[in-house]
Amino acid sequence: MHQISSDKFYDLVRSMAGDIEVEILKAQGINNVLSFLRSKDLYLMFNLDCEQLDSLKERACLQLRNGDYMVRPAIKENFDYCINFFKDCLSLQQTEQQLNVEFHQQNLIEKEDTFMYTFIRNLMKNMNRSKYSYEYDTQVPKFATAVYGLGGRNLYEFLRLNLPGGFPSIPTLESYSNAYCTRIEEGQFRFEELCSYLKKVNCSFAYGSEDCTTVVSKVQYEIDTNSFVGFCVPLHNGLPSVRQFQTDSFSKLEHWFDTMNQAGLVNIHVVQPTANSTLAPL
Repeated sequence: MHQISSDKFYDLVRSMAGDIEVEILKAQGINNVLSFLRSKDLYLMFNLDCEQLDSLKERACLQLRNGDYMVRPAIKENFDYCINFFKDCLSLQQTEQQLNVEFHQQNLIEKEDTFMYTFIRNLMKNMNRSKYSYEYDTQVPKFATAVYGLGGRNLYEFLRLNLPGGFPSIPTLESYSNAYCTRIEEGQFRFEELCSYLKKVNCSFAYGSEDCTTVVSKVQYEIDTNSFVGFCVPLHNGLPSVRQFQTDSFSKLEHWFDTMNQAGLVNIHVVQPTANSTLAPL
């Protein structure tokens, strides 16, 4: 409404009031809604001794016996109607604008709570940095770890190459996993962590499950535990021995290769508390 000016403004006033009202506005240089509403006295000009206003004064005013002029009541009523109309329209427009601002702010807040917003914001920031200076929000490495675990190395590298700055490099991801993620060690059952977690969620019962998958038999050296993994781990009291194959002797390692079977299956055991189905399994 406040953007209406010049001919459009005059046409609108003419449709609601009349031609004389438009001439009064033109004589005062009022050509838009805001200047019209800011005017303190639309009829003050009729007190001026101006020859150019004589014709308009005769048509818009009544001359009294004492020689004074009085603006015709209908003209005042028409202007009052226009003023109230424009005020109502501006008030409604401001209310709609405020609602739109609040709506967009609320949408922005809701989007800020989503990972999509975090990921895109992080990606845009890295686009202005050197590839050697990329930085990542704390949520991005968590998501990247899940992508790497579910999709594998080839998929992860494909996404990283096509979204530069979106996903950290694999060495960076491995450093993050080693620093913040609980490392799964061969043969280890996390009974203490399980008891602590069940107490935390106030749960006395849980479901346990086990699954396995075939793998290519091979033995690898783990530098973090200083042990060899890939042999069939012997059981003690029904539980596998942890870090059973540790040695600095090449002959002993050779003996293990000659006498120990290499694992052809990978087993995993998980526990799900019954207190809340949304809790993550252990």
